[in-house]
Amino acid sequence: QQQQQQQQQQHYGEIGVAQAVQAQACQLLPRVEMNPILLKSGGKSGTGAHLCTTVILGRQHWPKTTGHGNESSSASVALTPNDKMELVLSAHQQLAQITQAQVILVEGSGSCTELNLQDRDVSNLPLVRRL
Repeated sequence: QQQQQQQQQQHYGEIGVAQAVQAQACQLLPRVEMNPILLKSGGKSGTGAHLCTTVILGRQHWPKTTGHGNESSSASVALTPNDKMELVLSAHQQLAQITQAQVILVEGSGSCTELNLQDRDVSNLPLVRRL
């Protein structure tokens, strides 16, 4: 029974408000698979550096600060674009199995025409091509 509780808890954690509201609209419990990678803005530090936290499957990782020239002043995210894609695909597959939904809407971020992000994009056309 303890193992079953641990398995259930691993599917719950921090996700974006929009994803939680969308789950509620679908009469589903919000799950971390609905927002496998969340980038949270933390505003700016006293020195003007931008603050950002990465949330992976509901758990906070890698607090990061970036300066005005996008130089990182702390550890950068350790996942490669391929790792991130595999994580997102796995979350999609788990969500499909758990919900038994006929359709799962995948919401991208930014624009698929942002050429400067194309080599590390995991939420727009590269994801659609893999699904």
